[in-house]
Amino acid sequence: KNNSFEIIENNDWKEIKINSGGNATFNHSVVRYGSNSTESSNIFNNGGILNFNNSTSTLGVYYSIRGSAGTTTINSSYVGDSFYGVGMRGSATTTITNSKLSDNDIYGIDAGNYPYYTSLTLTNNKFDNNSSGTGYFDISNGLVLTNSGNTASGSGPKRFDLYIGTAASNKTVKGDGIPYVL
Repeated sequence: KNNSFEIIENNDWKEIKINSGGNATFNHSVVRYGSNSTESSNIFNNGGILNFNNSTSTLGVYYSIRGSAGTTTINSSYVGDSFYGVGMRGSATTTITNSKLSDNDIYGIDAGNYPYYTSLTLTNNKFDNNSSGTGYFDISNGLVLTNSGNTASGSGPKRFDLYIGTAASNKTVKGDGIPYVL
């Protein structure tokens, strides 16, 4: 920070943004202290390709990692210590595998909402100590959720909260050992 020995803190910078056509790969990386405004994050995929492997994203004020479009892959990583660990909206396609989403003030993951299609795959992840619950999914506008092998433990509700809205179409969500609450 300013080429000195100042202490780096939350809100010191906004976010790393990957726009359409962009490609960002984080391997064995640590990203902290971004997100200097509401709805911002440490890393924001805005239509590009994000690969986050064997890495850590923590201490974002709002989200650690979020996306509104593009493809996001999180593998063998830790995402937490924010309001939300991961937030996916819009036309984002997201795959999270063998990762830990923990210690968030609200949810480990928040996905869906807005009138766009979002695809989310969760496989073999650990959700621990998320204050409001494991995850929140708004499936009213076409969120496609695929999950298997996920676990929840520690403090906070150990459940996925679902919002299904009033849409006339049928909604099917496959069980995974973590209960769903409508």
